[in-house]
Amino acid sequence: GDALEDMETRHFFIDSFDSGADGGFTITAKDTLKFLDGDRVQAPIMNNGFLLAAITNVQTSATLSPAGIGATEYPASGYINIGGNEVCAFTRIGDALTLTRAQLGSTASAHNAEDRVQTVLRYAAFDPADILYDLLVTYGGIPSSYIDITAWRAEIAAHLATVYTLVVAEPTPVNKLVSELIEVAALAMWDDNINKQIRMQVLRTIVTEADRFNEDNVVIDTFSIEEQPDKRLSQVWVYFGQIDPTKRRDDPDNYRSAAIVIDSEMELNYGSSAIKKVFARAVPAL
Repeated sequence: GDALEDMETRHFFIDSFDSGADGGFTITAKDTLKFLDGDRVQAPIMNNGFLLAAITNVQTSATLSPAGIGATEYPASGYINIGGNEVCAFTRIGDALTLTRAQLGSTASAHNAEDRVQTVLRYAAFDPADILYDLLVTYGGIPSSYIDITAWRAEIAAHLATVYTLVVAEPTPVNKLVSELIEVAALAMWDDNINKQIRMQVLRTIVTEADRFNEDNVVIDTFSIEEQPDKRLSQVWVYFGQIDPTKRRDDPDNYRSAAIVIDSEMELNYGSSAIKKVFARAVPAL
């Protein structure tokens, strides 16, 4: 007997549809976070430019090719990754680049003609709310109306108050970058498909007035508890202070520092360790 306007409405995006020989029609709908999948969006965006001519390991000028690519794909200044192994700061006029070599921990090297030139995505001492907003909106294509950035910033300021520095030298799936920052900063993110919002929260102690599962609100035989030993952790090794953003993110040798947290009581109870390694490239060295 409820009025239509009083009904609960959930908002999704059509991911695909299909019709069968029997006349059936299927619609597959997904939430907004599906936009971030690696087969859809990556950050930074892949560039088509390359070096017109070879340069030495000390040369401070270069020219982009094909002609006109500078104005269409590259900013007036910033950072670029040349040949996949050197980050340079640059300024650009047309297709002409003025370079400052061997930046952000990379090493200067000679490069051949047609070595690719890729823009580098860099967030230097950014609020994680702003990094996530940029990844979701600028690169993920999620409508800005789905994110209350003011509320996100307030959440970070109240419960985290930490900034991060993230350098991405190669196009990387946006969902991986988002998941990486969520893990490092201890955040939770979910799609509120009733209010058309993406929510973000810092993980913290459960408030005393939080709702609880008990015999008053659970139907009998519908709730069960199961041990998940494969998900237990007794040690977490966090590598931070990335040395060279052109090298592998998951290589321990590419980090200056590490911090280890050990739950000795858990190891004693289970009789063995359960180790997780976290590669926190967004956390700079101390």
